[in-house]
Amino acid sequence: MSSLRKAFDKLEHENGGTPASANSPTSNTLMPTPAAATGNDPRCLRLVASGTRAWELAWTGFYGAAFTAADACADADALDCVELSFAHFEAVLRGKNLAVLMGKLHAMNLPEVRAVDKKFLGVSGNGAEPAVVSIEVKKLGTS
Repeated sequence: MSSLRKAFDKLEHENGGTPASANSPTSNTLMPTPAAATGNDPRCLRLVASGTRAWELAWTGFYGAAFTAADACADADALDCVELSFAHFEAVLRGKNLAVLMGKLHAMNLPEVRAVDKKFLGVSGNGAEPAVVSIEVKKLGTS
């Protein structure tokens, strides 16, 4: 677990179960209650590209995912890619260590993916945690 996640968990515990972000001045309506907190598997995958751009994609419309590993030989800054297919949307996630997400996608129990700034790619505690730096979602059937 990353040290940042540990810090948020500690703040949440100190707030009596209220997520630390709920008391943040930058808190907004895009902050969800995690599915784990309600004891249910998520019905949707929440993709958050920024504080003002998010999507809820229903797991019932999930068709599959494709993972492409970064070509480490070509460029040290190369990013992994996960392509997601839903009934009415296609989503592309880019980042590091994204193979870790494939098991949760297979089980359809991933509640949320949130993009972080590229400068945070090497910050995670053990270096094996997935870090998504871009999320692109396209609605199918529109030009």
